[in-house]
Amino acid sequence: MKNLHIKLLFAFCLFTSALQGQWQQLPNLPVSGTVRDMWFVNANTGWVSLTSPNNLVKTTNGGANWFVQAANDNSFAVIQFFNDTLGVAKSFFDNGSFRISKTTNGGTNWATIYTTGNSFADMYFVNKDTGWVCGYDGNNDRVWRTTDGGVSFQSQFSNPGFGADKLFFLKQKINNEYWGWVLAGHLYRTTNSGASWNMIFGSFSAVCSSLEDMFFKDTLNGIITRNLSCFSLTTNGGYNWVDVSEWYSADSHIGMGNDTIGWLTLATDSVLKTNNFFLNYGKQPIPITSSTEIFALDTFNVYAGRNQSNMMKTTNGGGPLVGIEQISSNVPAGFSLSQNYPNPFNPQTTVEFSLSKDAYVTLTIYDILGKEVSAALNNEYITAGTYKAVLDFGKINVTSGVYFYKVSVSDGSAKIFFTESKKLVYIK
Repeated sequence: MKNLHIKLLFAFCLFTSALQGQWQQLPNLPVSGTVRDMWFVNANTGWVSLTSPNNLVKTTNGGANWFVQAANDNSFAVIQFFNDTLGVAKSFFDNGSFRISKTTNGGTNWATIYTTGNSFADMYFVNKDTGWVCGYDGNNDRVWRTTDGGVSFQSQFSNPGFGADKLFFLKQKINNEYWGWVLAGHLYRTTNSGASWNMIFGSFSAVCSSLEDMFFKDTLNGIITRNLSCFSLTTNGGYNWVDVSEWYSADSHIGMGNDTIGWLTLATDSVLKTNNFFLNYGKQPIPITSSTEIFALDTFNVYAGRNQSNMMKTTNGGGPLVGIEQISSNVPAGFSLSQNYPNPFNPQTTVEFSLSKDAYVTLTIYDILGKEVSAALNNEYITAGTYKAVLDFGKINVTSGVYFYKVSVSDGSAKIFFTESKKLVYIK
């Protein structure tokens, strides 16, 4: 993993509203609460579960309207639908017991099909019959499996601990078996549908704190989102992980449209998008203050939200990414900023800069009077190497003239490693 070079693509838009139009803010949900989970079976039909208070709401017209299907019910902490009629939910009773519920009419009615005194933390089905839950039995981390759609569960994993928090399974079998991962203090993996589990990774670094979400695109490549300020990537099935620093990644969740194109929510007015499973990624401005839960139906239709008034969607994948990308991972001798090219330009020009060590970078555009036009990069963490940035003045409501771009490199707080400004000429 030491040879793994993570190429970071920090997308930016010099005029934020130009890309915000690619994400559409949806009307408020009819009830208050925090979004706990969401699931869509097509671009129009989907469900959102909320907590504090507990509710399940549904849309059949792409989020233009929502209606409550179950009010003040604990049944919908985790939801999963297989088509527009059949779905399951993981929940708990007020007496502390947990249950699995099932609907066969699109969420209008739900029947409890399984109850237990064990604590169920997470649930994942690979099809309508086969699924797993993880949790705690009062003494041990546990994983249980069902092969009859949740009517019964069989124990597959038990280890002393304080509860298994998150699990994920590949939906396609490998050598006629399902592969899966569960986080229970350490990271465990199964290659035989849960019959046996092996610990493959110890504790994650305290810097990035607890796990929030997990996704594997195949048996080797996976991502885990962490609390505080980073997420982690593996290319060998979970045996080794590389932390990627990213501010505002608290409570981040992953929505993958396919095996390579996906999004990651942030606690700020943007989301991350990748076109190659986070080897590179970019930021897309959004019209809401922040998002936590996300569901990608495909590479175009994506829903995300945080609470009643913070729901949004895109039907074109969130629009194009214009940003910076690494053009060399070789570590240069020092920091530098190159003259933009072409210059003069209309509407785009390219700027290159080099970092002799990992640092936080701010790239700011000013007019000739020294007034800030835009902060294209705002204290973003970037690894050592050489980068090029494409500045698109076609997305800024400015006139022709002389402007300046300034790069500042720091340790993320008060210590400045490098700063330099250069002139550019925009001709409309």
